[in-house]
Amino acid sequence: MRQFRTLGIWLVLLFGVGVTLVNIRNESMSEQLSRITEVLGWTGVGVAVIGGGIALVSFWSYGNAKTLGANRPNAVLIRSGALPALKAVVEDNSDIRARLAKTRPLGFQFLLLVDSSGIEIWHGRTDSPSGSLPRDEIVAVALGKTSEGLWTYNCVEIQVETAGKRLLLPFALKAPTGLFGVNKKTAESLVDDIRRLLIVKA
Repeated sequence: MRQFRTLGIWLVLLFGVGVTLVNIRNESMSEQLSRITEVLGWTGVGVAVIGGGIALVSFWSYGNAKTLGANRPNAVLIRSGALPALKAVVEDNSDIRARLAKTRPLGFQFLLLVDSSGIEIWHGRTDSPSGSLPRDEIVAVALGKTSEGLWTYNCVEIQVETAGKRLLLPFALKAPTGLFGVNKKTAESLVDDIRRLLIVKA
């Protein structure tokens, strides 16, 4: 919740600064400077509005995570998302796609639930997971890195064997709010917990 409050304050400030810049009118300003100020203002407003939308989705998902965690207290629950490396594996393998994206495509944010039966993918406030993989198809779990653009995330690399193929699924490890990645120490702890539940080698 602290991350949401901090982000909310910054977004409000950014929106306020943007609106102020858009409405600045000063006769001493050159036309070029006035245009630059207006562009910067609208950019600030746009970033604040988009950021606010993402924050609302994250807050909604955060509430769902708390509810799901209360119902499955022995499971490890992780905020994750469909970053490019994971998307590529899912899109290139129909068997994995049919399992992990059974009822809907992997979204920008989702919950990865891990327990002794395997892994599940949850989107939003639903009564059942949108995808899953059984424990007997998981052969290894390790800590790794994955990225999206300029952003790099610690991830849990889950190696699976299905339909005669071995595939590596890199699930980004995000903070409970889903807005930032977790640090290495937290990532190591999460991967250890996942490995303990699945009882697989490193």
